[in-house]
Amino acid sequence: LYAVNVSSGALRWTFAAGGALWARPVADSERLYFGSMNHVLYALDAATGQKVWETQLGGAMAASPALADGVLVVGTFDKKLTAVDAQSGQIKWSVATVDWVWSSPAIADGVLYAGDLQGNVYAFNAADGSQRWRIQPEAGIAVRGTPALLEGVLYFGSRSGKLYAVQADDGAPLWVQTVGGQVIGDILIAGDKVLVAPVGAPKLLYAYNPTSGAEVWSYVPTQK
Repeated sequence: LYAVNVSSGALRWTFAAGGALWARPVADSERLYFGSMNHVLYALDAATGQKVWETQLGGAMAASPALADGVLVVGTFDKKLTAVDAQSGQIKWSVATVDWVWSSPAIADGVLYAGDLQGNVYAFNAADGSQRWRIQPEAGIAVRGTPALLEGVLYFGSRSGKLYAVQADDGAPLWVQTVGGQVIGDILIAGDKVLVAPVGAPKLLYAYNPTSGAEVWSYVPTQK
């Protein structure tokens, strides 16, 4: 991991983790947090790059941890979601999932949401990891990106090229839209639009109405 001065480009410090780093760190006012493919979650002093703590988890981490209320939550390739105290590095709880959790979970109002590679979408209480609900819109079709939340609705994509909207409190379906390609990246909210950038679809970027699921606009780069 490298820290570089923004103005000059001068290298400030480096840190050698024990395995490959696939995702960016997350930060609070003092520390950086990131996972590696050697199953270790790290906390570094952001100013110096010195290690504050490291915690061994049971699987590799391909995405950034989610940070909320002093707790890090990370999905791992040993089919788990694990919550770690950001101050001490101590594991608070860990829950099993059906398959790998590839992306960062989304956290809002004390609830975390995540999908796995078998197409299960979960809602857990962030305080203790107890499950609120689980759905599987398409059996065996991966939900790989981080879901997004807007006004009590959860939006997530699937590898089959679909965009789903469900009630955040119970997972009840609201609508589904066929985007095309593979929706494997994170879902984004921009103003009052749900944005999707699928892989292999006819267009690069799509915007949808969050209430109806209707396509509002799409974008194709100009070819030169």
